[in-house]
Amino acid sequence: MKNKRGFTLVELLVVISIIALLIGLLLPALSRVRKSAQELKCATNVRGIHQGLVSWAQSDRESYPVPSVLDRRNFTEAAVPPGANNPSKNRTGNVMSVLIYSETITPELLITPAEIDQDIRQPILTSNRNTSEFNYSQPQTAVDPDRALYDPQFRGSKRDFQARNSGIDSTLVYGHNSYAHIPLDGASLENWSTVTALGNIAVLGNRGPVYVPAQGGTPVSPPPSEQWRLAPDSGPTVGVGETSQTLLIHGSRNSWSGNVAYNDGSTALEREPNPNRIRQLRDTVPAQIDQPQPSFNDNLFVLENTGVAAGLRKNAYLRIWARGIPAGGGTANVSYGLVPWSNQAGQTAMPANAFVYFD
Repeated sequence: MKNKRGFTLVELLVVISIIALLIGLLLPALSRVRKSAQELKCATNVRGIHQGLVSWAQSDRESYPVPSVLDRRNFTEAAVPPGANNPSKNRTGNVMSVLIYSETITPELLITPAEIDQDIRQPILTSNRNTSEFNYSQPQTAVDPDRALYDPQFRGSKRDFQARNSGIDSTLVYGHNSYAHIPLDGASLENWSTVTALGNIAVLGNRGPVYVPAQGGTPVSPPPSEQWRLAPDSGPTVGVGETSQTLLIHGSRNSWSGNVAYNDGSTALEREPNPNRIRQLRDTVPAQIDQPQPSFNDNLFVLENTGVAAGLRKNAYLRIWARGIPAGGGTANVSYGLVPWSNQAGQTAMPANAFVYFD
């Protein structure tokens, strides 16, 4: 009778080594597949939000939602006295709330599958209007719940200004939205519509970090820079530049990538903050005779100075708006292209800069 022979220790070690090698080869491939799937799903979200904006515009004179215009009679939120530092209703949370309240989009679209911040999540919905984080009718935080046009407690950022000051628990730090969009003020409002349905106008997309010119200087001083670097992790830009968590959504630890919706309905996964398809005229540099006016690659996350007042600029600037820029105040009175000293605490060295939410 033959003795059964088992594996030797050497043979087992060889098998284990081969399995470990195969796992080492497969894991990066699986990671890339997962990343690609997240990018594709995020692109679907961005496209869906833009389609929701277009759908709304079809019944609102070609304009995307502007909460301060929709809620003129203050049924949803109380009027705020006009002033350079007083917020209007045109914050990101309200824009998205209008679309959800009208059932034009769903809350799921507003969270990217690659979201890195665990405190940015869908609103908790309950049957109790007083405890639900969003209500599709009779929102209890509205001035007149029966005639409200949206639920003002929907949080476009983790530090929505009006939400923190309207009876909602300010100790809760969470947001319901991953995406940034252009400011609803000044000349930018011309692009907040289906009138300018062009493929070089970015209207919304993944949020991004803070950049400064590679050669030094301030981000909003002319002439606009072609080369950008992440803001240093010091002073007013701690946590929002080189170490911004927005880099990890679709990019890497030292570069940003993200999905951007353009006003012709197209969506692109951009690998640079200043993609080639967005060219902006240099208003400060006159064109030579019979020569095109000089232009530059527009940075999605910098409101470059093109030689005109801030309220007249139409170049791309995608941010999450924790406060609505004051209606009538004009962007010339609000330096929202600059960076707050303290982003998470809601306290800034220059209060006007609290209109922008950086993370």
